[in-house]
Amino acid sequence: MNYFQNGTVIMTNKLIFKMVYCALFIALTYAATFININLGVVGMLHLGVFVAILASLLFGGVVGGIAGSVGMGLYDITRGYSITTYLRTFIVKFIVCFVIGLIFDLLMKKDKKYRFIELVLAIVFATIGIASLLLYILKPDFITQQDIKTILLLIAAILSLVFSILFVVLFMIYHRFDQRENNVIIAASIGIIINIILEFILRAILMSLLAENYTFNQAISLSAIKLPASVINGFLTLVLVVGLYYPIYKATKPLIKR
Repeated sequence: MNYFQNGTVIMTNKLIFKMVYCALFIALTYAATFININLGVVGMLHLGVFVAILASLLFGGVVGGIAGSVGMGLYDITRGYSITTYLRTFIVKFIVCFVIGLIFDLLMKKDKKYRFIELVLAIVFATIGIASLLLYILKPDFITQQDIKTILLLIAAILSLVFSILFVVLFMIYHRFDQRENNVIIAASIGIIINIILEFILRAILMSLLAENYTFNQAISLSAIKLPASVINGFLTLVLVVGLYYPIYKATKPLIKR
């Protein structure tokens, strides 16, 4: 919120703090993306998404969205990736982190837990797991060779099914978690699912439109090759968020006005 007094713009403390948080988490997200395992054409596993989602849960979707978009986008630019890569990063990471913060805020404003969301998430993860398993078994043309793509696809299928079972368990014992912990799991899980879907769709669209060497079918195939890495990265991120959110939240609670 801005207002004028004697021709000078006076900014509220809230806006100043948000600017500071944005700058801090942009730097942290950028640095965390360097902590990675590069899998070549298949993709990359890194901690940038974890830091950006953490920013969304702690300080809101705007802070998390800007941190994820700019932090990981700058990494792509400075590492020499193509315009299709960093443009996708700018768009997807902002949307995902903003939605996570928005969902978390909406859930925290309610007095009751959304028990059935865990069941919906279990169904979504089961669908991803079964689809990945079918791809591994049927082996379409773009994954016929026995290399890291097939291994990652199998890992993605197993992790998806494991998380599906986990959410069934959470559905059955949801009352053992407090509201904040329950809402962290729900918001982060929904955001990660959105990230996986948007990464797949937008990668194919941007490559077919902006990369001269790819037809739409080729772009879809390449996007599918990278899908297992996106799924695995999402699951690792979810584990880190669920495991580390509370200690970090308690440490930063005096700074959080949400």
